[in-house]
Amino acid sequence: MSARSKNGTMGWVLAGMELERNPARTTPSSPLHNHAQPKSLARQLASEENIPWISPRQVSSALARIHDGVTYLIDVRSEREYESGHVPGSLNVPGGQAVQRADDFVAVRNAQIIFISNESARAVMTAYWYRQMGFPNVSVLEGGLRAWSKRGENVAKGAVRNEPLGFEAAKRAARYVDAQTLHRGLNDSSALIIDVGVSLEFESAHVLGAKWISRGWIDIKLREFFTDQNRPIVLSCPDGRQSTLAARSLTEIGYTNVSVLGGGVRAWSAAGLPLETGRDACLVEPNDVVLSPSVRGNKEDMQRYLEWELKLER
Repeated sequence: MSARSKNGTMGWVLAGMELERNPARTTPSSPLHNHAQPKSLARQLASEENIPWISPRQVSSALARIHDGVTYLIDVRSEREYESGHVPGSLNVPGGQAVQRADDFVAVRNAQIIFISNESARAVMTAYWYRQMGFPNVSVLEGGLRAWSKRGENVAKGAVRNEPLGFEAAKRAARYVDAQTLHRGLNDSSALIIDVGVSLEFESAHVLGAKWISRGWIDIKLREFFTDQNRPIVLSCPDGRQSTLAARSLTEIGYTNVSVLGGGVRAWSAAGLPLETGRDACLVEPNDVVLSPSVRGNKEDMQRYLEWELKLER
């Protein structure tokens, strides 16, 4: 038996009940004998909606023609499935997120978009919604990853972590300080510690005494708060990547004594050093992340959102 909660998690909260947070369990795999019906329904939907299939050979050819236009390979399976094996060059965006955040991942609307799942069912459903949203050139890898593997194509494993453009050059130019050295010098130094990570991450944990500003604003706004460009500045973020890029930006506009906390807040925490929480030390308004009312919103925000959503159905 299956059922759905009216108005989802927001309806649950508005009814006065608590949400569970960060559960450790995962969705169990469906038995093999249950796979036939979803595959059949997916093929029926693809036929009715004229969603084209693309063979593993055609995908391989498309990957080889990197100068013939933009192609997105979107793997809609779970993160765990993706890490166990995926088509090289594919982006892992689980189905629901791929639909809700299409504009975050597909910058070229007329590009070729190929959806991938283990066989076909989840990929077809995602392709269907992309067609409904007006993406004209969507297709599904026929037979999914299983067909790709069976053909003998290369299967990559593990998580994919692409470095931001310019990161290696910024890394070579940066001066790093380790967590213990920074902590020992806190009381005797005039150094300014600035966190340039996402405001939500800053709120959950940051280095003792750090102030926050988004990396997008630091080279524009910092001089309004700190005019002495010779003052020591130590930049931090969760893992040291954004702070490395920010260090290069500050150096380019004339700051002369900029360092980066090596390994970021994670390294600081791993060293057992004290952390602070909260958003009291923000230099600018923390509006870098816009959250749904279902994530962070009072009940009035949730009610307004649901009323707006209901009007869409009329």
